[in-house]
Amino acid sequence: MPSLAAREFQPQEDVMNTTTQDFFDRLERELPPLVPRTHIHAITGGLVANKTAANEDNLGTGPAERVRFGLRVAYPKQALIDWLKKKVKDV
Repeated sequence: MPSLAAREFQPQEDVMNTTTQDFFDRLERELPPLVPRTHIHAITGGLVANKTAANEDNLGTGPAERVRFGLRVAYPKQALIDWLKKKVKDV
């Protein structure tokens, strides 16, 4: 399977049937070192909107690190995963 650097992340159809740990393990394996903010919606299977990261960045509660490329923002993989883990609540 090609890495995410070579293709856009495509969520599995069964994203809702996977365990939380499986989900984060897959992110660890497949995300590139920097993840564009515009891909967050796809990465989370639609559970987190791209705008959520932008809003939380503005409030100081977003991912701990970010990189700007002109007007575009990307997050280091581990900073994004850590932020997503803080947002998850297993039920």
